[in-house]
Amino acid sequence: MLIATLGSPAHKAYRMLALPGVSRGLAIVAGLLRRRRGIPLFRALSPGIMRAIYRPSPLTRELIDGRLRDFVERPHILVSMADAACGSPSAQLLRDAEKIRAPVLFLHGADDALVPIAHAETLFAAMKNAPGAASFETIQGAGHMLLATDALEVNRRITEWTRQLREGRSRGEV
Repeated sequence: MLIATLGSPAHKAYRMLALPGVSRGLAIVAGLLRRRRGIPLFRALSPGIMRAIYRPSPLTRELIDGRLRDFVERPHILVSMADAACGSPSAQLLRDAEKIRAPVLFLHGADDALVPIAHAETLFAAMKNAPGAASFETIQGAGHMLLATDALEVNRRITEWTRQLREGRSRGEV
């Protein structure tokens, strides 16, 4: 099972991550955060950057501090985001969809302001004819950061989906 967010090339922030030099710039930011420098600047800039990512959930000080803690403890996350964007994960998945043999569950926030639901549906349409079972579910009232804002619902859906897969296998359906 893959739990991930594949950025939408339609979103400006995703395209900016793939620009030349962004990975190096984020490595510098990561180094500053690791040495506990730049934290006031991060706190000042974060609301403007993060608001669209977490919408419609409110962007609280707790959320900002949580992401800051993540970046201080694991600064490589910043560089990894840029590196992943440069690798065009959505295009790769679209190109190789028919090769995926494992069951796949797409969970998408109905109010995702970052990745349009149509983008996720395009990836799903390419995968639903693959040898593995593919399912698509929308979480009403949820935005882009499902694991951060709707973890209980994500957990419930994954648990139910895996239960159905196990039951289907025991009956020889999958």
